[in-house]
Amino acid sequence: MAKPQPIVPPVPALGKSSPLVPPLYQSSVYTLPDLDALDEIMTAGEPGFTYARDGHPNARQLADWLAVLEGATWGIAFSSGMAAITATLLALVQQGDFDPRTLVLVDREIEWRLGGVPPPTEAIAWEELSPQRARLRVQSPAPTVLVLADLYWPGWRVTVDGEQRPVLRADYLFRGVAVEPGDHEVEFSYAPASLRIGALLSLLTLGALVVFAVRQRRGAHGGAAS
Repeated sequence: MAKPQPIVPPVPALGKSSPLVPPLYQSSVYTLPDLDALDEIMTAGEPGFTYARDGHPNARQLADWLAVLEGATWGIAFSSGMAAITATLLALVQQGDFDPRTLVLVDREIEWRLGGVPPPTEAIAWEELSPQRARLRVQSPAPTVLVLADLYWPGWRVTVDGEQRPVLRADYLFRGVAVEPGDHEVEFSYAPASLRIGALLSLLTLGALVVFAVRQRRGAHGGAAS
């Protein structure tokens, strides 16, 4: 017995007319007549779509219009600025141009605080590592950026020798901090604003409950005395 095929109504023919505003395609998946058609789209570059994350008609049309406005041959539309930056870097950087051991890309200009006698060698020693905290000793003979191979995320803080420092977005993915020459203690800690606000609200609520309980108790004693 043949498997019933889903009924997909055809797209109405527009003839010589065209919509002033392009229609919005809300579907995330697309039907294909057979696996050969899928293979032609995936490997031979035939026009068509399979899944919205791989390609979408509206995103394709937006990219084509941006290419026309910029005078480019073609364009690509991304769902986030991070994806666009990553794709641009991967397209421009050639093999051997970037060595993450000696070069790091950061999101701001670094103001170095130089001074003191630098040690002769470089060394790192871990003192604590947990999901909310990372503490380590860093010994550097030159100004450097310490990169922690962990995801950059708002809410992380960092101190160098107990002094608050800005958390650098290193290579667009990781957390980093500028470290001057010398021997330093570096500590990353996760303390998002939502956690601090929640703790403050909890303390205020607890204080209000205590005041209410004290007033209730005084009122009860006053009523009993009269």
